[in-house]
Amino acid sequence: METYSPVVQKRTIRLLLALSVENSWEVDHADVVGAYLNSPLDVPIYMERAPGVHDAEENKVYVWKLKKSVYGLKQAGRNWNLFLHGILSELGLKQCKNDPCIHVENSLILAVYVDDFLMIGLRESIDHLKGELQKYLDVKDLGKVSEFLSIKINRPSANAMELDQITYVQETLREFSMSDCRGMVAPLERGCVKSERNYEKKFSEKIYRSAVGNLFFLANTTRADVANAVCIVSQFCEDPLTSDWENVKHILQYLKYSENYKLHFVKTGKPIQIFCDADFANNSVDFKSISGYAFILAGGVISWRSRKQKTVATSTPVAEYVAMYECICELVWMKGLLEELGQLKFLPNPCVVQSDNTAAIDIATNHAISDRTKHVNVKYHFVRDLVKEGNVILKYVKSEDNLSDIGYIDKTP
Repeated sequence: METYSPVVQKRTIRLLLALSVENSWEVDHADVVGAYLNSPLDVPIYMERAPGVHDAEENKVYVWKLKKSVYGLKQAGRNWNLFLHGILSELGLKQCKNDPCIHVENSLILAVYVDDFLMIGLRESIDHLKGELQKYLDVKDLGKVSEFLSIKINRPSANAMELDQITYVQETLREFSMSDCRGMVAPLERGCVKSERNYEKKFSEKIYRSAVGNLFFLANTTRADVANAVCIVSQFCEDPLTSDWENVKHILQYLKYSENYKLHFVKTGKPIQIFCDADFANNSVDFKSISGYAFILAGGVISWRSRKQKTVATSTPVAEYVAMYECICELVWMKGLLEELGQLKFLPNPCVVQSDNTAAIDIATNHAISDRTKHVNVKYHFVRDLVKEGNVILKYVKSEDNLSDIGYIDKTP
């Protein structure tokens, strides 16, 4: 059991919402009033008396012994987590190992984000759970979900769903005085990062980091289209230059152009599609490649990543092979979670992973040692093991059909 406040992962939320569309499940939202105040303490804690409360005797100092947790305690999140887990276990919900903030009982799934609940399943099961929780907690029923973690959720029908952060995008543009900027049709342009960085003017770290933080939240929640661009600008949070800030503004201009973009899910009945790709040594500063992958369910992307590789790849196949490894690590996690949710039908065995590099596929399927692979880190050969065991099939896909290859566009409106 984790010992901090329960916070469900955003990729898990997207997976659950996509599953609700594929299975035509209901999704309700509930909130616990004063969540931390419900939690009992497992150690004695004393608190100074509140200002304005006078002691009965002037020469004595009194303290209060807490009976339950209060907001501001270092262990308040931990106490709430343990208390809530005890209640849900008593109600028969089983905690998932692959995401401890997910609890399951047959056709009912409960996702917990501190004091916010997402209840996913059949209507009868959701209503029954609400009634049971009311016996232990002051639960505010918010009905069918319309907003969760700044994500607007629109359910036009049982077989479709739209997720967006239009309000958050507009607030971000307003915060950095970009509300009236000219839009750009691509997040970044080629060659946007300069290799010579010694003669440029420095930019404010505070403003730069604040903007990148806002962009990170968007890129990790609903805007997979800016993930690669945010990955690039985030590398310069230490001593940013004016040219780095221009790149951040370029992303904000793209958000202005695309502020109404939404993540769409629609019932397809198809299993999860998996794509992976790598951008080989396009960073002129350290020449490290960037790995990327995308998982598609219900016609929408549910999990994605764009991250710089930790070592310099010596060739495109090696960079693609490292990207495969990171993609398959995510695949193993998702498969474990789907098994706990009883939804393995959406990720059958073997799983097909699509890549646009035949040489990298050959490295994964050929167990011989050659000059081009002997230097590859041993952990990346985890891909070979899954291929050999028949759990993964690597399939070639054309670059133009590789949905994990967003890349750059050199156009402006």
